[in-house]
Amino acid sequence: MPTPFVPFHLEGFSAVLGGRERVALDPGNDHRSAVLVPVYGDVRAPRVAFVKRSEHLRRHGGQIAFPGGRLELGDEDVVACALREAHEEVGLEPRTVQIVGLLDDVSTVVTGYHITPVVGWLRSPPRWVPDGDEVTHVIELSLADVLYTPPNHLHHVEWKGRSFDVPAYRIDGALVWGATGRMVENLQEIVRAQEGRQGISKP
Repeated sequence: MPTPFVPFHLEGFSAVLGGRERVALDPGNDHRSAVLVPVYGDVRAPRVAFVKRSEHLRRHGGQIAFPGGRLELGDEDVVACALREAHEEVGLEPRTVQIVGLLDDVSTVVTGYHITPVVGWLRSPPRWVPDGDEVTHVIELSLADVLYTPPNHLHHVEWKGRSFDVPAYRIDGALVWGATGRMVENLQEIVRAQEGRQGISKP
């Protein structure tokens, strides 16, 4: 009987992310950005944290996202950017984060951001301190729910006089869509591919 794939067995998941061909987009004129996908807690039932962005923000205001933002001159790379932004937005200490790997790059059509998601394992229980300006609060969800909830909602969007519905995830009351929804979709695809290689099904 094959050993079941544990979605966040640290070494195994790091090997999965590092052993695949990651989609790295050319940022072009987009704003280079990075977000941190923080995973933590009991390895048998880990959790993942999102943030609720403040309603007053001109771009992506009120949306559920991962902590992150634009690269600054002092950032060595996307990892440094993700860690700095997570510290600024929710008080996460960079030294407590073990980098696991990178997801595929995502771009936003409307606001022109080129985003690299950085997955990190938190070595100690987080003490969230939302900055109150960009982030109102932290939303903690079960990683299993995030991995195994299919798109189950249509979110209505209006842009430049056009209106359309986009696939979204409603997970434990949180509505995840847009660029963050595509990151969740990518994470799910990676897990499904690994499960397929091992010949097992989801729990």
